Amino acid sequence: RRIVAMLLEKHERVHFILSDANHDPAGGAWLREMFAAFYENEPRVTVDTSPSTYNVFEFGNTSLFYHHGHKRKINSIDGVFVGKFREIFGRTKYSYAHMGHLHSDEMKSAPTTMKVERHETLAGPDAYAANGGWLSGRSAKVITYSKLFGEVGRVTLTPEMVAGASA
Repeated sequence: RRIVAMLLEKHERVHFILSDANHDPAGGAWLREMFAAFYENEPRVTVDTSPSTYNVFEFGNTSLFYHHGHKRKINSIDGVFVGKFREIFGRTKYSYAHMGHLHSDEMKSAPTTMKVERHETLAGPDAYAANGGWLSGRSAKVITYSKLFGEVGRVTLTPEMVAGASA
């Protein structure tokens, strides 16, 4: 809720998507509903309460697709998005898909559909990852999209950059 409040200080509207994941699908369901209840009287906030594991947001000429990455891999996700959200994909000129799951950066351009990107996480490794030997990098991307021109800016943050930022 603190992040949504910070976003509302800077932006006219906030659209909240909580993509479910393999870690805790039940938790994602009640969190979506809880955030919808928190903001039911705030016209500047919309919450996507869809139970689907695939999400989309239409922003003018730009479509933004989201999936955690536990059901489809980076090389085949674009076809699922195009098929599931055919009307939105057809109305938009620029399309971008975002996923996580493996906590490593990778970008793939599907030339006829969209750019697909898998992201690292800012979170430190949990016991499962540490004991499994998964040593992914840690970062978060702040990507700016234009309603008219698609992606127009990008900043990468690392844990060291945000350490103490809320202090």
